[in-house]
Amino acid sequence: MTVNYKGMNKDFDYRLAEINFDEDTEQTLMDKIEKVMNIKGYDLNQVTNGYASCEVENMEEYKQFVRDYKEVKTSAKLWIKFGM
Repeated sequence: MTVNYKGMNKDFDYRLAEINFDEDTEQTLMDKIEKVMNIKGYDLNQVTNGYASCEVENMEEYKQFVRDYKEVKTSAKLWIKFGM
């Protein structure tokens, strides 16, 4: 799973945090991450298989998103490991 920042340009008028993942092995993990990130207040959506995005206001919000994402990802891995 990778998280990238996509900034604004002449054809793209908003900023995104993009998550790419392997839909075969990481889909369950991404489903759990999406639920918790939405509870935390982010509008994280799985746009298509293997890709999710969340609109962010600026680079600082993106950095906070990444910190929260990493924390949630670590927790979700443990939940899966212990059958939660």
